[in-house]
Amino acid sequence: MKIKPVLSINNYFSSDGTAPIFIRVNEGKKKRFIPVGAKIKKEQWDAKQCRIKIDKHPNGQPINLKIIELCNSLEKNFLTGGTVELGNKEDFYWWFQERLNYSKDKHSLYNWKKLNTVFEKLKKFSPVLPVKKIDNKFIQDFEASLTKENLHVNYIADILKRIKFIMKLVVDSGQMEYHKNPFLNYKFTTKRTEKKRNSIDEILQLEKYNFSKFPTPQLAVDMFLFSFYCAGIRFGDLCRLKFSMLQGDRLKYTMHKSNNERNIKLMPQALKIIDRYRKKNKEFLFDTKVDWSNEDYSIGVRNSFYRKNLHWACKRAEISEVGYHSSRNSFADYAHKKGIDIYSIKEMLGHSKISTTEIYMKAFHEEETDKAMNKLFGQKKSK
Repeated sequence: MKIKPVLSINNYFSSDGTAPIFIRVNEGKKKRFIPVGAKIKKEQWDAKQCRIKIDKHPNGQPINLKIIELCNSLEKNFLTGGTVELGNKEDFYWWFQERLNYSKDKHSLYNWKKLNTVFEKLKKFSPVLPVKKIDNKFIQDFEASLTKENLHVNYIADILKRIKFIMKLVVDSGQMEYHKNPFLNYKFTTKRTEKKRNSIDEILQLEKYNFSKFPTPQLAVDMFLFSFYCAGIRFGDLCRLKFSMLQGDRLKYTMHKSNNERNIKLMPQALKIIDRYRKKNKEFLFDTKVDWSNEDYSIGVRNSFYRKNLHWACKRAEISEVGYHSSRNSFADYAHKKGIDIYSIKEMLGHSKISTTEIYMKAFHEEETDKAMNKLFGQKKSK
């Protein structure tokens, strides 16, 4: 068994620049991470000594002592024939940490980070959380605290669903009786959001507009169009595209969200955009000024920046204002209207499951049906 204190997992840091300290335990091929219960900045950590720099952190000494005590306790337990435990199974965070470890090994970095964000929000709301404390009132109070943060109801529902899944693991283990699971009859509040998209006529209108005098909006538009002509590439993946991923008339890259491989035939419209930026950039296809030391946070900031420029460009071209994810919606809608079967659309979008693509199609059908019903029976506007 090897024991080593480490800062962060997968080099992930929060938006405030901090990351949690873990004790990494290697038992053969099995790897586990035990949280120390402290978060620090990268410059406060001595990677060689595996300790906090005392002169850089006000509570460095007591945290270092805790790290030493945890390491000694784990080693003693191992030498006396015991097994490495990540804590008390009556503690809900024990189960959460187990799921985080599993997600780190089996899922994409994107999914691990999303789950870790839920972990941090729950920990902030309730630093200590025994399993028995989680009841209907606790969930309602946590949901209310998330609502005060002005989070979208669908995002709040997603957070609660992830916690619900971990609670199922607790129940399945026998740690909690089935009928006491507070999520059994809990209703999640959700709101149907319109999948914004552009028609092919609007896409062509945007493509024809000359933005050569406006470099930043031009880049924003080119990224949107490149995404559309490549079956809907997400903004984060657009930022990560490199010229090395181009092989002849094909683009091969790994989707950051799902780790799925995509192999896309490049259409003339996409090749034209590539040629334009091959003369300007060296490594990345689109130079979006991402801070790669804080990758996910920086990409979110750049997404907001370029989306505003895209909105400005849409106004100039006199088409509907949309964001970058709309390129996926626009592509899926256009492919469907051209008679492409749903299984081919699934493959082109890079969805893991056909059910995800079906949700896309269902949303489009419902929106069209709603418009038709409003046209037939909706209230007429008074002149």
